[in-house]
Amino acid sequence: MLKRLKNLGSPSKSHAKPQPPPKPKPEDDEPAPMSMDDFELLCVVGKGSFGKVLQVRHKESGKIYAVKILRKKQLIARNQVEHTKTERRVMQNIRHPFIVRLHGAFQTEDKLYMVMDYVNGGELFFHLKKEGRFSEERVCLYVAELVLAIEHLHKHGVIYRDLKPENILLHGDGVCHLKLLAHL
Repeated sequence: MLKRLKNLGSPSKSHAKPQPPPKPKPEDDEPAPMSMDDFELLCVVGKGSFGKVLQVRHKESGKIYAVKILRKKQLIARNQVEHTKTERRVMQNIRHPFIVRLHGAFQTEDKLYMVMDYVNGGELFFHLKKEGRFSEERVCLYVAELVLAIEHLHKHGVIYRDLKPENILLHGDGVCHLKLLAHL
């Protein structure tokens, strides 16, 4: 199993200097202003102590996104303002196939909105609980993808500090690839 994992990614450079996150492409530098009026609500995906996540459709493009809505009062009360700013900055600048991407953000007087990739397969936690265990082949795929995602973050000086099955999402497109939520 370890032989297979070693061949999947580039060799680790333990003494390499972290590189800054890549600059967004010019068309991504200044996204068009957004508001909830730009989206059609499809359903509520989940709720948490800071807010909720909605599945939405962008009215103009028809693309499906997840919108994370955070209540400012909760962020301030729990001293999470700087953490949330850092999460936004990293998610907006990091591009990797196994990391959820932030497409834009906006705010109202009392809420923050983060428009992200919608990953339709659910949490790894849900699937693991439902199935009990995964095949070795499936585990190897998930571990390899996870290592590549975390390696990419580390190359850019980002330490991922909330790794757990609830923060790993699976695509439901028939090929079970994962996407790491960038909760830092």
